[in-house]
Amino acid sequence: MLRTGAWGPALAVDGLRGGCEPVDEGRGSGCDCAKIMRPCGTNRDAPSPKHQHARPGPTPRSAERLRDLHEGMPMTFADHGSVPPRARRALPYAASVVALLVAAGCTSGSPQGPPPSTAPLTTSSSATTTAAPTTTATPTPSVDPVIAKIPAAARPETMAGGEAFARFYIAQVNQAYTTADPGALRGLSTQACKTCEQFVATAAKFREDGVHHDSPSLKVTSATATTFAANRREVTAFVNQAAVRVVDGGGKAVSRTSEAKGAFLLTLAFDSHWRVTRLQTAKS
Repeated sequence: MLRTGAWGPALAVDGLRGGCEPVDEGRGSGCDCAKIMRPCGTNRDAPSPKHQHARPGPTPRSAERLRDLHEGMPMTFADHGSVPPRARRALPYAASVVALLVAAGCTSGSPQGPPPSTAPLTTSSSATTTAAPTTTATPTPSVDPVIAKIPAAARPETMAGGEAFARFYIAQVNQAYTTADPGALRGLSTQACKTCEQFVATAAKFREDGVHHDSPSLKVTSATATTFAANRREVTAFVNQAAVRVVDGGGKAVSRTSEAKGAFLLTLAFDSHWRVTRLQTAKS
């Protein structure tokens, strides 16, 4: 089951239960991990909504226990079944040119006759200056900073958009852990997603402790919209977790994650952009 920890995600599998009973969310043990449901036909923890273009899922395989080697935030992969993967402008610079026009005149004397009278030399000059053109900056419309960081492919309220967002969210988990920056995840989920909140808290703890993952630990191998109805959108993302080092500011290893495979079931909601409202884990 999902536990609070210091060093990041790791994947593990709990024992299976019979029937369609939901896995304990940790209420019995004080854990605040995500509730994991076992699909049994169409029976779930709530009446199954009408599915539109839902992708079929194959039968679950046997559970394999994979545990993090350090105190961290393990993720429990319960039996959910597998789903096969689907196929400024630069502004021109204007320089002003100043033209200076000077006119000069003089007179010359004659060698014969009385001494010539010399007229004072007169010089006439004029200068014309062309002022540099002024440019007026066009105000740039404000953009939601959360939307600004979401890739274009992950913005539409479509099945493909939801799948792209699921991939993006998991990539942001890597970003948060390798940079110890909880801001990478903020705005991408709701407070109802307890697992998502834990990801943010872990990245914040990394920053406080001065540690981080030395490379991305999670790789999405496929992401498929398994449910896409008006009242429910779910994407299953299969994930490989690599063994990476947790290092301090000097690059010294203080811990290490373990290798594992599993899947995330992300429940999404759309309000100007996608957000994760729930994140469950399942065995692959």
